[in-house]
Amino acid sequence: MRVFVTGATGFIGSAIVQELLGAGYDVLGKSEEAMLAAVAGGVRGMVIRLSLSVHGDGDHGFVPALIQLAREKREAIYVGEGSNVWPAVHRLDAAKLYRLALERGTAGARFHGAAEEGIKTRDIAEAIARRLTVPAVSKTAEEAAERLGFIGHVLAMGKRRASAAQSPGCWKTAISRQRFPR
Repeated sequence: MRVFVTGATGFIGSAIVQELLGAGYDVLGKSEEAMLAAVAGGVRGMVIRLSLSVHGDGDHGFVPALIQLAREKREAIYVGEGSNVWPAVHRLDAAKLYRLALERGTAGARFHGAAEEGIKTRDIAEAIARRLTVPAVSKTAEEAAERLGFIGHVLAMGKRRASAAQSPGCWKTAISRQRFPR
């Protein structure tokens, strides 16, 4: 089967391509515009929404930015009590979700990729602090924004609690990486 993957050379897309190639698919990297044209021509399409944080080897996103800022500022910051949470998914699990959606999903289906329902920002800051041997400190949203810039605003925006996001029939959410049912 031939599969269009938009963003095939990016951080997440490259893992998706490797997962699909490993399962025997013929993968084409295309632009979103090409995919939309193909869908209009009758191609079976699905929507897959990933967590705000997709992590793994080679990650240059949210958590690596927090680590770099903690190195620079000599403290790992969280906002308030640190009870805001960030849903996340490992990039290899996201790649597997794409393959399973392709194999088991139906046209027009929507899938939500969140393997970790929500990690408290305080837990993230404390893990960074332990690794870098710097203190984990609470700041107000304003102080975090002043100290961390744009990332401080993002850190304050996390959800107050987690909600389970699950893709029916394909993928079960979990706190840690897991094997997926066949």
